[in-house]
Amino acid sequence: MLITNKDPVKFWQSIKKDNSSKLTKYADTINGVTGEQNIYEMWKDHFQMLYNSVPYDNDAVNFKNVLATFTDSKLSVCLAEVVVAINKLIVGKSPGPGGIHSESYIHGRLRFATHICIMLNLFFVHSYIPDRFMDTTIVPLVKCRGKDLANISNYRAITLSNSITKVLEFVFLDHIDDKMSAIDSQFGFKAGLST
Repeated sequence: MLITNKDPVKFWQSIKKDNSSKLTKYADTINGVTGEQNIYEMWKDHFQMLYNSVPYDNDAVNFKNVLATFTDSKLSVCLAEVVVAINKLIVGKSPGPGGIHSESYIHGRLRFATHICIMLNLFFVHSYIPDRFMDTTIVPLVKCRGKDLANISNYRAITLSNSITKVLEFVFLDHIDDKMSAIDSQFGFKAGLST
């Protein structure tokens, strides 16, 4: 493309469009592995090894010690906290394994937030969160489409959690934020950093 009108924005948009049209959109082989089930198993093994490679025993002990400092009166959730947490949800994101989009919570009004508040308080009072509530899905994302899509190192992982779990995380984080320090390898839920 010649720059006839000297519009750099249009020039770079055309370069991006031209380059994108030449890219392979999907890989049917990754690290020499083919077949949907085999690739699934490869990712499962890869992420299991990767995310279990850093010892976290001290972090778990520290977290339990912080939780032990709370009394029942300190660890309760008010409706205003739930409303603030719901308003932190981002629209247009994946709903996670639960299938309920964040928009459902955002537009659920005060009555819905009240029910969520009651549920979260029951979780805290009984020190129990159902396993299904904590379900997540790990999804591999391509780092750079211009590089080899068959190379496992060209992928990074994101974790999709349920929207309601995100509400719990926002509420809980407000309660423990000043009592916890994150490890250097943590980026999620740290002010000014994201993954």
